[in-house]
Amino acid sequence: MILNFHVPNPITLNISIFVVKGTSQGPLQDYLDAAVQRLQHYGFALNIHPASRTPIEIAYVGKIGPKFGADDEDTECGKARGKAADAFNDQANPLRFPIIMAPINQADRGDEQRGITQVDYTMLGLDGRKTISGVTWLPFTIVDSDKKDADSGALFHEMCHGALLRHPGEGPDPDNVATSDLANIMRAPSQNGPARTVLNKKQVRALAKCYFATPRTTI
Repeated sequence: MILNFHVPNPITLNISIFVVKGTSQGPLQDYLDAAVQRLQHYGFALNIHPASRTPIEIAYVGKIGPKFGADDEDTECGKARGKAADAFNDQANPLRFPIIMAPINQADRGDEQRGITQVDYTMLGLDGRKTISGVTWLPFTIVDSDKKDADSGALFHEMCHGALLRHPGEGPDPDNVATSDLANIMRAPSQNGPARTVLNKKQVRALAKCYFATPRTTI
């Protein structure tokens, strides 16, 4: 797999950042710094709203997870996304990938998952949009505000899910990431492994044509 592929012309990835009410933004700034640095290597720029990098507070309260109250995880993610939509219109030009910093209930999921990206991989022709409780959203993510990845890669990793990329061995294309490639951004985090900094050619191309890229380009 080609690991030194760059976009031929500059492409900007557009994101918006939020934090749930009463919660610290946690590792957000470290995550943003890491994403900017790693994307620049492949010819991408990161456009962040707000430009101050101060996340917009939204009126969602609580932890997100499968044991939150009587509702399931998707429903809680959808509620948080709805509050973010009330606070800022990500569907205006340019389309932006929403990143919501919130505490994640780690029950039954181990201690390594730092993000939950809502994307429907059966809807690839429609950018992976997913219907939650009757509302259809383009991919968005919840990133844990309580715990931080050692390599600061969680936010970039979840952005790549928003571009319809999967973990090693998942889905119809198991060669998307070599299982031995610990430095690839789509690997799970490892306390003892190398920092996840690498994109292969297929992943660069996916980011170039994702819904939150401008110009959106097939290369």
